Amino acid sequence: MVKLKDNMAAAFDIRPGDGFPLVLLLVHSFAQGTSLIFLETPANTFFLRKFSVEAMPYVYMLTAGISTVLGFGYAKLQARIAPSKLLITTLVVVSISTAAFYLALSVSDSKWVVMGLMVWKDVHWILQGIEFWALAGFLLNVRQGKRLFALVGTGEIVASIFGGLSVPFIVGYLGTLNLVLFSLAGSVLSLVVLVYTLRVFAVRFVPTEDETETKKESKSLYELCKEPYLFLFFSLSLLSYIGFYFVDYVFYDRVESGFPDEQQLASFFGIFFAMLGVVDLISSAFVSGRMLTRYGLSFGLLALPVSIAVTTGSAVTGYLLFGSAAVFLWMIVATKLLDEVIRSSIQAPAFRILYQPLPIGKRLHTQAVRESIVEPVAIGLSGAILLLLTSTLALQAIHLLYIVLIIIAACIVLSVLLRRAYTIELTAALTRKKRFGGHSISMTDQSSFDVIEKSLESANANQVIYCLNLLEENEHPAHETFLLKSLNHTEPEVRRYALKRIEALRVAAAIEPVRQLVLSMSMCLTPNQPSGIEPVRQLVLSDSDANLRGQVLRAMCAIGGDEVFDKVPAFLASTEPEVRKGAMVGLLRSGGIDGVLTAGASLNDLLIDVDSGERKLAAQVLGDVGIFNFYQPLVKLLRDENMEVRKAALTAAGKVKNLNLLPLMLENLSIAAVREAASSALVNFGKDIIPELEAALTSKEHSNALRIRVAQICGRIGGDNALAMLGRNINLPNESVRGHILSALVMCKYKASPAESSKIDEAIKAEVRDATWALIAAEDIGIDEVSDSLIRALKHEVKKNQERIFMLLSFNYHAEPILQAKLNLETDSVEKKAAALEILDNLLAKETRDMIFPLLDDIAPEQRLNRLIHAFPQSRRERAGRIQEIICRSQEQSTPWSKTCALFVVGKSRMKDCRDGVVSALSDTDPVVRETAIWSLFESDAEAYGEHVEKLRTDSSHIVLRTVRRLENAGNIGTIKRMEAGKTR
Repeated sequence: MVKLKDNMAAAFDIRPGDGFPLVLLLVHSFAQGTSLIFLETPANTFFLRKFSVEAMPYVYMLTAGISTVLGFGYAKLQARIAPSKLLITTLVVVSISTAAFYLALSVSDSKWVVMGLMVWKDVHWILQGIEFWALAGFLLNVRQGKRLFALVGTGEIVASIFGGLSVPFIVGYLGTLNLVLFSLAGSVLSLVVLVYTLRVFAVRFVPTEDETETKKESKSLYELCKEPYLFLFFSLSLLSYIGFYFVDYVFYDRVESGFPDEQQLASFFGIFFAMLGVVDLISSAFVSGRMLTRYGLSFGLLALPVSIAVTTGSAVTGYLLFGSAAVFLWMIVATKLLDEVIRSSIQAPAFRILYQPLPIGKRLHTQAVRESIVEPVAIGLSGAILLLLTSTLALQAIHLLYIVLIIIAACIVLSVLLRRAYTIELTAALTRKKRFGGHSISMTDQSSFDVIEKSLESANANQVIYCLNLLEENEHPAHETFLLKSLNHTEPEVRRYALKRIEALRVAAAIEPVRQLVLSMSMCLTPNQPSGIEPVRQLVLSDSDANLRGQVLRAMCAIGGDEVFDKVPAFLASTEPEVRKGAMVGLLRSGGIDGVLTAGASLNDLLIDVDSGERKLAAQVLGDVGIFNFYQPLVKLLRDENMEVRKAALTAAGKVKNLNLLPLMLENLSIAAVREAASSALVNFGKDIIPELEAALTSKEHSNALRIRVAQICGRIGGDNALAMLGRNINLPNESVRGHILSALVMCKYKASPAESSKIDEAIKAEVRDATWALIAAEDIGIDEVSDSLIRALKHEVKKNQERIFMLLSFNYHAEPILQAKLNLETDSVEKKAAALEILDNLLAKETRDMIFPLLDDIAPEQRLNRLIHAFPQSRRERAGRIQEIICRSQEQSTPWSKTCALFVVGKSRMKDCRDGVVSALSDTDPVVRETAIWSLFESDAEAYGEHVEKLRTDSSHIVLRTVRRLENAGNIGTIKRMEAGKTR
């Protein structure tokens, strides 16, 4: 079973992480396919029994009108409600409409109800398609989409196969009308699957930066058509769909004549759609992808018009030669089947390729315009033209096929022109140096490679390097050839890049040009040179970048074989640090045992050199070598007295990634001069050090400042492991550390799973409870000149509570509107605040909304307190008791600043009632709190101060000792001494 699973995954290119979303989409697609097949069959059958095929143009026009209206309405809703709600609404409308048509047909077989069903079945197909592909777009990223979009649609195809084959049996036992009930069951099933998917993958429905970009770049259809590339694209789409509906009309015309009986007609449609599904399944799963990969975009654009030209031409020829209605019928059936299959399995992926050169925002907008405006316009035009041709000019099916051939010829011309325009647009995109949504362009198409080849001749270093990257990522066979050519590029940056890749990939074919470069460097050290070496010598000398010369030596060591030890060691004595570094790194990494011994001696000399520059060079060498076991020398360098050496050692540690270095790296986080270097180095370790960082984050032995930096580092590392670790510590007691953990989670776009949502809700509740306590405390203390700073400190705590609440909310809801609402609430604009509250009112669950709104709403303080106390009961206390409570609270509950302000109030007001609290503050871990407590005790209770003064004189903090000395010199020392003397007697 496991082997079969692995074989299927390999056959369909299913990778780790694809499985569950793919299964859900396949089930969803199957349910929708069931709904479609069992609605389309009765709709077609009833229509052809009630109407002549001449009424089909009216169906097309009505479908176009309704689709366009729904498209605009959908766009409006999309801007106003969350995507998840919009998708659910779409399927609810589809399900209710299907049920309504079933009830209407059960009561009456009115031809207008039948006409409505015929129109609705296409609208039904459009709405379900919009919902399904929007869902697929949320669940699958661009990379996954390229691999799986064709596969996820096969659920619908399989449903059409089994559903179509079952139609004759269902109709025979239950009648044609009851097929609509099966359609309704499919719609309901797809709705259930959607709701489940939205709950499981809530994280995927977070608004992205691309949506903002789309809004910025949105243009009207007229503005888009001014661009030649998009004009050709839209024109081809328009004509292609008009051709589709002409063939569709002829198909219904022939089927109506060939199957006069209702049961025969329903059975034909069922079997036809089943056969269509079989052929489509084979094409989508096994044919289209391989053909597009092999023959490129030209095949994708020309396959449909050429194929339909062949089948339509054959049908016309057969009719003119033989005049057989039966032969003509089956030729038209074959044409219809081929049109449907190639359009979905080959043309649709080709059209997706045509979006590739566009910036991501413009790409999405263009796709929306094409599907919601251009295609419905094509349907409406088809209906109007067919009505004119069949009703006014009385043209027959054979005449319509002549027009189809003309349309096909125009499509072929447009396909050729569009194919050329694609190359131009792709070239322009490369010039812009965009990566198309973060992913590389496919090299399966010859035109793409032609553009890359031309771009490699550019004088722009960034463009050349980008194209070399594309060739390497796509494993193109010409990559090494162009890499070697780049060694002669005019830009040093390109040559340096080429040498780095030659070293990394160990490109054996580069040995001769690299040997010549090393030889030229050797000759540069000797006065009299052979004339033959002069051109290469001049190339090396012309490079002012010593780093490039060092890179030459590294490449030589990687690919030079036996010649390395003959040529490279001489450069260990170079006066240029970069050249020495290149020689040492190359020999240590690739020079074998002799190279390690030779370069190792030079490295040891650097490590003990009195010159800090030499020790720094040693650290850089160790980092570039990057060998896991070469970590011991870094232990000493990480403690070096010179901060520049430490920075280099930290950077090297981030490359070596040996966990034995972690304790020293964490120590360096506390040193301001190297803090950023230490942070960056720890980030370089990646997910492997998450357990160690969690131990540091939760350890009480480390300072809060260090734990805060650890949380920030985890945020920069990102990934599932970091998110899981930070999520586990989301309720860490210390408020400051907890706030930075939440900030890191926001930065990583963390979304809580359904199982974690309750934990987030509890954390939000705790923040509101804590804010309620702070507001009650401020109310009990009251505002006066002495307590003003304390009240402001408490309000600041409430503000921090609010910030953490918004971060927590962003984990359970769509982050962008939540965080934007936070920003709007911080402004002075009444309109923006009202808008923010309105957003929250619509997004949040009622329980959460009722809990946090008292903190956010612009209401009177008394009303706010009443509403908060109702949800979180608090006992009222007198002023002194509340101040003592603030002083005695743990560090996790109150900030050091709030405690400091409370101690200031005690000292200023000489409140002896708070003596116990002040005495306890003398042992606080924060030196500023202890310093203020000493002063407060001195001012409010001199006797108590005298009791503790000896202990204070041994405090570890120089801040505290300075305060004690200052107080002793303040003129009260005599009183204190008398008190001590009396106490002794």
